[in-house]
Amino acid sequence: MTHDELRSRLGAYAAATLDTAEAEPVRAHLADGCPACLNELYRLPVGLPAQAPAAPAPDPDASRVRPTVWSIVSVLALLMLAAGLSAGVRAFRRHDATLRAQAERAAARARVTARERDQLVRRVQAGERELWAARAAAERQAAEVSATTQARIGELERDLAVAESRIDTLTHDVARRETEIDRLLAGVEEGRTLHELLSSPGAELLRLEPVAPYRDARGHLLWHPGHAAALLYAFDLPANRGVRYRVHLLVDGDRRPVGAAFSPGPRGDVALALRIDAPAARVRGVEIVLDHAGEPVLAGQLTRAAGG
Repeated sequence: MTHDELRSRLGAYAAATLDTAEAEPVRAHLADGCPACLNELYRLPVGLPAQAPAAPAPDPDASRVRPTVWSIVSVLALLMLAAGLSAGVRAFRRHDATLRAQAERAAARARVTARERDQLVRRVQAGERELWAARAAAERQAAEVSATTQARIGELERDLAVAESRIDTLTHDVARRETEIDRLLAGVEEGRTLHELLSSPGAELLRLEPVAPYRDARGHLLWHPGHAAALLYAFDLPANRGVRYRVHLLVDGDRRPVGAAFSPGPRGDVALALRIDAPAARVRGVEIVLDHAGEPVLAGQLTRAAGG
């Protein structure tokens, strides 16, 4: 039943003309505390219209004893209003109890969360302490390893310096022995070549002159136009450490190396047997040059060629 339908029955309800089934919905609506219906009910006349004969004059004392119908209806309305308020209070209390229970559960959960958070904070702090301890230990180990490594590197550097010094000494010894061997071999070859040239009529001696800026070096070439063997002598060549020389033949304007590179003796002297593979008619001269730079130090020009 709608609110308007209930409100339309207020007059009949106040006049007590509704049966029990019709009056029950109105009573329940008023018990819910509808302010508009209650106000309208208070303004309506109460009770059935008078049908009995006129009553005697009222007794003033009796009016104080018997309550009027209006007072009864008012009391009933207040009772219904109180009942509605009581139901509202009960509903509010149930809702409040529900809220309290939810709040208690939330507080319990918050306490559990706080304990878990405290445990997590303690674990994080313990992890940070372990991390700092591990870092400190790693730094100590790194420092120890660095000190050990530096000491080992120093030892290796000293050992390397000693080894390099030994290698230099051995290298010098090997070079000196190679020079001695070359001298011995050259002496043997020199003797053979000298004998071959001197025993052949027509041997020639080519004088070698210094080439500027060199002035002190001297030399000559003993050769025979009909033989491939030749003998080279040089004196006062610059004999700096590590300096090596090579012999070049001037063949039709070209320079051809002859033999291997050589080092002069301590006083810059050398005696070297050569094998000349070029035709004698094409040989125009000979040079002694620095091995790497190719710069001539001694040079000699032939004034004639064999058969020319």
